[in-house]
Formats: sequence, C-alpha cells, structure tokens
Amino acid sequence: MLQFTVFGVPCIYYGDEVMSEGYRDPFNRRTYPWDNVSSDGKELLEFTRKLTALRQNNTCLKTGFYKTVYAFDSIFAFERSLDDSRKDFFGNESVKGYDKILLLVNNSRTDACHLSEKNGKLSILPVPMDENVKQSSYLAERGSDEIFDSYVEPLSFVFI
Repeated sequence: MLQFTVFGVPCIYYGDEVMSEGYRDPFNRRTYPWDNVSSDGKELLEFTRKLTALRQNNTCLKTGFYKTVYAFDSIFAFERSLDDSRKDFFGNESVKGYDKILLLVNNSRTDACHLSEKNGKLSILPVPMDENVKQSSYLAERGSDEIFDSYVEPLSFVFI
C-alpha cells in the first residue's frame, strides 16, 4: 500500500499481487497462475487494482508534495498534496483527482486511533480499543466548518 502512495514508482514482482510463492532456483517463480489463484489471492489482486486506480486518478499521489503529519509509536500518517494552484512538486498543473490525500496507518495490535479534523486542524490520538470506541465515521457540514471524525481500528488504515 505504501508503494502506491509515497514518492517513487511502485514495483510489484509478478505474482506478488496474487500471493504466488517463491521457491529456490530454478523454481523461484514459475509461470503466472492464471487459472489457479486462491480466494485470498483474488482479494489481494482486487485490492492491488484499487490502489493502482487510486494512484492513476490522483496526480498528488504520483508527483505531489509529501509531508509527514504524525509518526509516533504504531501510528503513521502522511499527506500527499498539490499546491494552492493545483501544481505538483515539479510545477506541472494537474486536473486529475484530489488536491490532498491523507493516509493513516495504525499498526497497533491493541489501540484504535481517533482521527478528527475541524476548521482545517487535524487531531490524531491513540485510544484503547474497547466497546466505547465508535466504529463509524462521519463527515458533516456545519455552516462553513467541515468536520471529520473517525476511529481507525488496530492493524488497519484509512485514506482521507
């Protein structure tokens, strides 16, 4: 997932997108398993296709600016963005996709992460995962204030 969202060109060795196993030479990779893909492999292939489409349809993920927003313990968040005139890092104007995309990865096995934004201010806080943690997100408009509020479960991620 990070390959498709950080700077640089994503590279997948053929078969990785369907969970093909590698062995010792000369069997480190055989022919592509066109008719023999497990259900988990098909699910991973679909996820890979969605990530590819997300990257292709959003210039900010290919050549936008990068900024680490939060990095503490098991939580890592960064944004890829275009500038105010929709130009990328190289000064090229973009007409494709969003101006800004935030990716938050919660690698904790026990804690959720509360993510909220109000009036352009982002808040990211680890919280213990229990029955009181909301399992939903909402985006609402109150006057001119846009409010986002979400909980990210342990071992998961979210794009905003």
